[in-house]
Amino acid sequence: MNNMNDWFGTSFKDLQNEHIKKDIDLNFDDSEFKKTDNKKNTNEYNNLKETKKIKTTVNDIRVIEKLRKEELNKVIDCLPKKNEYIHIVSNGNFDYFKLIPRILQLSKNNFNLYASTWTMNYSNIDELTKLIEVGKINNCTILVGDYLRKREPLVFQHLKQSLYENNGKLIEFSNHAKIICMSDKENYYVIEMSANFTANRRTEQMVFCNSKLVYDFHVKWMEELINDK
Repeated sequence: MNNMNDWFGTSFKDLQNEHIKKDIDLNFDDSEFKKTDNKKNTNEYNNLKETKKIKTTVNDIRVIEKLRKEELNKVIDCLPKKNEYIHIVSNGNFDYFKLIPRILQLSKNNFNLYASTWTMNYSNIDELTKLIEVGKINNCTILVGDYLRKREPLVFQHLKQSLYENNGKLIEFSNHAKIICMSDKENYYVIEMSANFTANRRTEQMVFCNSKLVYDFHVKWMEELINDK
């Protein structure tokens, strides 16, 4: 694939067809991901000890209701300006992981990525890995729910190994938050949404903003969990 437009235009069916089934090394050295029992920021249920809250005041909030059958590039037709918030209701006509390459496509810059989701699939992981390998994502931290390890162990191991081999970070806990944080050190894009990365046909909502305050808020609690390792 020669450019981001070629990459973004790749369908999930094509990705699945291209995905070569291979043995996943279940014995690779994953000591980097092993956690200690000395956790300061998680409780007995392996969840956050306390609810995090931020309150902001903005002068210009753009509310967009997009409950219609559109492709993602029509729904996300521009990136929010600094301190602009875009509120979106979607009918689930696209895979929500595609929000990440869409931001990369519109910006043309390289980004640091923090992302939280309950679950992922092979296509998400393969696409994420390629974005890291081609240098579009410089630093990558992924938070997933323990559901993924328990119910989809091979998918979880594939994600774990891919991030390990590309100097990424993986945190697995009682997580159900769906958040994307991407920064090129000039813009600070955050998407807070109800949807997982995987595709579905349900109505979902999201708030897409460009706010360093919100970005720093989410990255801070994510880093707290990383430091618990």
